[in-house]
Amino acid sequence: MGVEPHPVARNTERPSDKLFRRLTPIGSFKLPAHMTDRIVPKLAKWPFLLGDFSLLGLAIAIVYWNTPPFGPWQIFFCLISTAAGAGLCVMPFLQEYRAALRLAESDELAVTVGRIQNIESVANQISAATGQW
Repeated sequence: MGVEPHPVARNTERPSDKLFRRLTPIGSFKLPAHMTDRIVPKLAKWPFLLGDFSLLGLAIAIVYWNTPPFGPWQIFFCLISTAAGAGLCVMPFLQEYRAALRLAESDELAVTVGRIQNIESVANQISAATGQW
């Protein structure tokens, strides 16, 4: 004659717990070490590289399908497509650099505001100390 547990106490796990345990692989859900750690956003580079290769392919097609000597329009479109392709290739790297720079500036601004607040508290302490004399 053993003591049987209460029927509700037998299964304390909710059905949603089983579902989320199944959907989340072990070790895939990790919290960041600090909430203040910010990550520089990454930009997908494949659309820019695809555009770059398309524009370079256009320049190659212009050179391949036209016979020398090339006219001014062929040279113009080759130069424009090559320059635009180079610009597209460099653009995501410049955007990531600008984002990292803005993030660093905002971090420095937060540190500076903290220091100003510290200076204000020191000024208040000094005025309170001189007020007691």
